[in-house]
Amino acid sequence: MKMIDADAATELTIALQQIETEVVERASAIANLLDNKLENDATVDRLLAEVRNRVLSFSQFLLRMSAVNRESVDTGGMSKLLSDATRLRGDFNQWHAVEGLVRAQQNREPVPLYPEMKLEPIVLQQLKVSDDIIMGLQRLLNPIEQDAQAEGHGCYPDVGLPQSRFLRHLHAAYRVLLVQRRGLPKRFIDIGCGGGLKVLSAARFFDEAAGLEYDLGYVKSARELLRLDDHGMTEVIHGDALAFDDYGRFDVIYFFKPMNSPEKLEDLERRIIERSRPGTVLMAPYREFEVTASQLQCPKICGRLFLVGASPEEAAAVREQAMNTGLCIGPAPRSVAKTWAPILEVSRLKGFAMQPGFDAWAR
Repeated sequence: MKMIDADAATELTIALQQIETEVVERASAIANLLDNKLENDATVDRLLAEVRNRVLSFSQFLLRMSAVNRESVDTGGMSKLLSDATRLRGDFNQWHAVEGLVRAQQNREPVPLYPEMKLEPIVLQQLKVSDDIIMGLQRLLNPIEQDAQAEGHGCYPDVGLPQSRFLRHLHAAYRVLLVQRRGLPKRFIDIGCGGGLKVLSAARFFDEAAGLEYDLGYVKSARELLRLDDHGMTEVIHGDALAFDDYGRFDVIYFFKPMNSPEKLEDLERRIIERSRPGTVLMAPYREFEVTASQLQCPKICGRLFLVGASPEEAAAVREQAMNTGLCIGPAPRSVAKTWAPILEVSRLKGFAMQPGFDAWAR
């Protein structure tokens, strides 16, 4: 064995830095093009090819480095080089998936917020069983009876929308927010949250999820449930929805007939609309709300989603933009490959992500 040639180590270090710099520069350029709606696919194709070539050249670099390392006694010069090369190899091993992520955003067909689905009877039966299980869990997690004060106030007991229907509306609302609040925290609130199961579900979609509940017993159950979960920021507010003044803090407001009196329900609907910020998405999965919404400049986006303080044309424009988002859900991962971070972050903000075991770009 011979002592390592300092010039050889320096040459390898420079070569590694050059490969990394060239790949990072091109990854950033691709991210910028993704951020601008892929207006130049030819440029994206060229950059992808250039990254692919440099990833392949890295394999040749590893062979050279291995040969030098085998014939040398390390004096310290190779240790950092080996460490940097190992890190970069881990990033480059993800290239195939990253390229697929970019390709998925090229020439993609719009996906409706509420796609028409013809499910096989066996799938429908499985969904029904799943909904029944969730409904049963809701009763197990919040077994207490509604208190007399809440009943006297006109509140419904804790009876929730079937989970599959709730998630269908929630996913559509999330995609609207990808268009509206790009890169900003997204906040959800459930009015009349009962035992908190819908808040727990929403925490998988939004940066912050809250519930507002009048019944103190339900509030305690919901807080106990959410205390057991560490997925996102959640809170349960004890208060009266008819007197609540903080609707403007939230981006998506969900309510499913929380009041059993038609008069009080209409009062609540009006208060929510009047105290929400323009652009707030209301998720109200019952037909009667359309009457109030039509009277207070709150047009329908699609399905059971409504847009506060907008014109019908603005609501339609939001719907069309949201149809071009991806289908992936969730906050930023805790750690990402440094090399591909710009591409991964821009893609995430558009609803695209690398999710093992899930075809995120099915059409």
